Amino acid sequence: MGPLPQGRVEIKGLDTSSPSLNGARLLILRGGPWGEQVAARVRERGGVPVIRPLIEIVPERTPELPAAVARWNRGDYDWVILTSANAVAAVVAAGVVAESVPRSRVAAVGPGTASAAEAAGIAVDLVPESNFSTDGLLTALEAAFGAEAEEGIRSFLLPLSNLSDERLQTRLRAAGHLVERVTAYRTVEITQDEESAVEFAEALVGCEAVLVTSGSAARALASRLSALPESAIAEALPTIAAIGAPTAAALAGAGIQPQIVAPTQTIDGLLDAVADQLSDPQSYDPSQK
Repeated sequence: MGPLPQGRVEIKGLDTSSPSLNGARLLILRGGPWGEQVAARVRERGGVPVIRPLIEIVPERTPELPAAVARWNRGDYDWVILTSANAVAAVVAAGVVAESVPRSRVAAVGPGTASAAEAAGIAVDLVPESNFSTDGLLTALEAAFGAEAEEGIRSFLLPLSNLSDERLQTRLRAAGHLVERVTAYRTVEITQDEESAVEFAEALVGCEAVLVTSGSAARALASRLSALPESAIAEALPTIAAIGAPTAAALAGAGIQPQIVAPTQTIDGLLDAVADQLSDPQSYDPSQK
C-alpha cells in the first residue's frame, strides 16, 4: 500500500513566536510524563504550571489488546486508528512490531498522537489537516477512501480508552466497514483524601486558568468542584479553558461553562487561546484564530 497524499500534516516543534503567558499560573489536571510535558510548554511560554492530577491512565490488563496487536502485526487490518498518545503507549506495551509486513495503514487523530506514534517507530499515513477530533478524523478518512482506486469494505482496529464514546465505530460500521474496538487503557478518577482536596481547592483559586484537555478531565473537575464546600472556593474561580469543542461540550454537560474554547485541538492551540484571553480579554475572539 502506498502513502496517502490526503490529510497529512507536518509535525513541527514548538513555535518560539507563540504568545507569552506573562507569568500566569495554569492548573494542569493530569500528572505523569504527560503532565510534565504540558508543564514544560507552559514554562517555555513564560507561565507557571501547577499540576494537581484529577485523573490517571492505567493499563488494561486483559488478553484482548495483545491478541488484536498480534493481528495488527500480521497485517490483518486495513487501518489502525490511534486517538491519543496513551493508545500509542498501550499498543507498544502490547507488542506492536513497527516493521510489520504487510503493514496496516495508520491514522492518527492529531499531530500530538502522530508524533508519539512516529517516536515509537510507527509510521503514520493520515492525520487530519486541522480538525483534530473524531469528526476531523472521519472526514480525512472519507477523503482518503475517495482517492483510492478500489472501493470496498475495509477492516479497522480501534484501540481506545474505556471512556471513549462510540461515534467512531458507529460511523465506520454505518459505512459498511468491519470494526474491532478494544480497550487499550483505562482513564480513572483519582480518589483524594481531605488534605489533597484542600490542596486542590487552594491551587484552583490561586491560578488564572484551568487547562481542561479531555472529556474525562472535564467530568473529574465537575465532580471535584461539586464536592468542595463553598467556603473553599469563595474567591472567584479561574478561567476554564477547554482544548476544543468536544471537551467544551463535556464541560457544559457537567454544568461548567468554559470561558475559552481553543479552536485548534492541541496543547499549543490551547495555550495560544489562553495567552490571548489573558492578555486582552475584551478583544479575544477564538473564531479569528
